[in-house]
Amino acid sequence: MRDDSRGTAETAKPSFAPSETAIVIVTYNRSHLLDRLLNSIHLMDPMPGHVVIIDNASSDDTREIVESHTRSLDAAVVYKKLSTNTGGAGGFHTGVKTAYELGASWTWMMDDDVEVISDGLGKLGKWVTRF
Repeated sequence: MRDDSRGTAETAKPSFAPSETAIVIVTYNRSHLLDRLLNSIHLMDPMPGHVVIIDNASSDDTREIVESHTRSLDAAVVYKKLSTNTGGAGGFHTGVKTAYELGASWTWMMDDDVEVISDGLGKLGKWVTRF
């Protein structure tokens, strides 16, 4: 007997809304790099709904850099400074958990030493229904 139930069931395709995306950034004592990354996020079109910044107990001016961007960024910024450096894995764990708690459907994780392409989120959205 052949089981055809897989072929007849409707498969729900994921939807993508940039506003339901959270960019999660983990940083540690590299505020100059974080500043460049946040500058590149300012240029994004479309813009994510949230930017979650996990500070792994930095001793530099990271908080001030984040505050300067928070006022002008068209996404909600969530900044969490950890009491100890939990490394990349610990920082991303906290960041993904925070994004989930914010209701993000999609999470884009990155370190502080990159910059985003301005239309990167739009390009990502074109592929979510396929993969």
